[in-house]
Amino acid sequence: MAERDGPKHIEVEKLEDDSLLGDDDMLQQTISHRAPRRRRFVEWLVWGILILFSLALMTDNIRLRKKQDAVAESAFKTDLTAAKPLAGLVEYAFTGGIQIDENGKLYREVDPSKPQYAGEPSPEIDKAWDDLLGAVDLILPVEEVHGAEAESIHTPDGKGVFISLDVYHSLHCVDLMRRAIDFRYYYPTGKVPYFYRSHLDHCVDYIRQALQCQSDLTPLTYLKFSKRNTSIPVFGTSHTCRDFSKVHEWAMERRAEFR
Repeated sequence: MAERDGPKHIEVEKLEDDSLLGDDDMLQQTISHRAPRRRRFVEWLVWGILILFSLALMTDNIRLRKKQDAVAESAFKTDLTAAKPLAGLVEYAFTGGIQIDENGKLYREVDPSKPQYAGEPSPEIDKAWDDLLGAVDLILPVEEVHGAEAESIHTPDGKGVFISLDVYHSLHCVDLMRRAIDFRYYYPTGKVPYFYRSHLDHCVDYIRQALQCQSDLTPLTYLKFSKRNTSIPVFGTSHTCRDFSKVHEWAMERRAEFR
């Protein structure tokens, strides 16, 4: 009996051991199947968060752009309606800056390839200003005029409206001040209209207001010059400007005939 019980007992033990090993294998397989699922879940969760974050950024960017466009639109709501399509921006490098030569003397830098609007009086400079101010007075068809400008003086036939773009009035003021610098050249008799001083004072203040209105935020850096123990701004940097060439072309096509 003992011999028979021994093998049975051993066999039972082996069977129990085998069954335990089998459960282990199944547990390992279950864990191994669950691990990829968890990894995939985490990956999808991370991707979902990234996508939502990206959408939030895009939405915020679009909202900000719309807000900026609305601000820009409201900032220029006083523009002549017919001229609004001309409001494109360009980068333009200013000329005529002050420089210092090797002897430490100040001088104005001149670009001979461009028209000159300042300097000793000359027919060439006067011609440049005449060309620039050729579109001071405009006549626009009634259908092109909207808003307050429609209340301006009409042509005798009632089909046109007399207006002027503010930029040309500001330029006219600069020209008047330029002529005042060389008073004897432009007024050799010394006689001027009774409102001459009032006109000049108006122009000085008008240009001040125009410049403050534009508030150009282009930074000017400075250079140190040891020979003069001074520093001056670095002129000639690029500015963001309205495309005046397009404005001038548009205005010249609509200038009043009597000019």
